[in-house]
Amino acid sequence: MQHPAQLVPHLIPINKHKALNATQNKILHQAHQFFLTQLQLIKQITQKQIKTFS
Repeated sequence: MQHPAQLVPHLIPINKHKALNATQNKILHQAHQFFLTQLQLIKQITQKQIKTFS
């Protein structure tokens, strides 16, 4: 099984053309949350700044 972040490049174009199913939507949401967490850790940015990416 792939890490959710590895699936994002495949799910974003699908999401632009049609609605994702519940599983795909959950994976995309998890990957987004993972990305924001990592960004916060790496860049040491605030929660307020993180919200600009949401």
